Amino acid sequence: MSLRRALTADVPLKLTSLGLSVFLWFLAAGEEPASTFVPVDMSVQPPAGRTVVRTQGPVRALVSGPRRELLKLSAAPMHLTRAIADTTVADEVRLDLGPGDVELPRGVDVHVQDVQPRAVTVQLDSTFQRVVPVRAVVRLPPATGHVLSAIAVVPGTVRLLGPRDELRRIDSARTEPLEVAQADGPVEETLALDTSGFGRVRAVPGEVTVRVDIEAEGERTLKGIPVRLSSELAASAQPEQPTVDVRVRGATSRLGGLARDSVPVVVDWSGSVPARVPLRVLAPSGLEATAIPDSITLVRRSRDG
Repeated sequence: MSLRRALTADVPLKLTSLGLSVFLWFLAAGEEPASTFVPVDMSVQPPAGRTVVRTQGPVRALVSGPRRELLKLSAAPMHLTRAIADTTVADEVRLDLGPGDVELPRGVDVHVQDVQPRAVTVQLDSTFQRVVPVRAVVRLPPATGHVLSAIAVVPGTVRLLGPRDELRRIDSARTEPLEVAQADGPVEETLALDTSGFGRVRAVPGEVTVRVDIEAEGERTLKGIPVRLSSELAASAQPEQPTVDVRVRGATSRLGGLARDSVPVVVDWSGSVPARVPLRVLAPSGLEATAIPDSITLVRRSRDG
């Protein structure tokens, strides 16, 4: 048989064998294990109210596995996500990285051996701090027949973090409302802070403990409380009625310790005299006080006093 005839004989069979050989070679090569560095898409979640200015990079992962699996990573990249705690106040944060932080795409069977670099530095926008008091918002319907005798907040202050201009307009923090529908003793609740108007400012901590003491409401009337005038007003005027009674409402336990000087009655007046002027009672915090009557007549002081 001639050489030409031997080469051209059974051509379809020979082409099929050649194609099968090439396929088996690629298949074997695809199963061959290999290692390579692959880029990793990294994202950083900043603290609430702050933004990431710059993240050190790039980040690469040393990945091992069959070559055909490694090829899949060119179409389906790996991801790495890290969150920075809301309590962070620094402008630069170091994040340690490890192989376990890398998220592999679905359907890719490879192993992450290492990450480079092992730590990255994240720069956040500058933040400022301010410490403000916390005011508890407690609602107790009058129909219960009880009153709030004491309110304690722990901690009593919180730290605000955010842009300087936004911090300047916030002088205190309030809690979410505590609704006390019915109670005859102390109530203690953990309440979140109301930050609805804070904008980019955040509070640390975000919750406080509020303790409320509730007592039965009582009433007491103190007799013969002197009406006080400022020295300037007293130089030219005097009250036609020098004393009044004062009715005080509040927690029963506090009413018993009141004395006449506990509820000063004053006149705030800059107009002409004689005149009918209102009275103001300087009641202790947490108590309601009303003068009886609630107004008096001021007359001109005689020359002989």
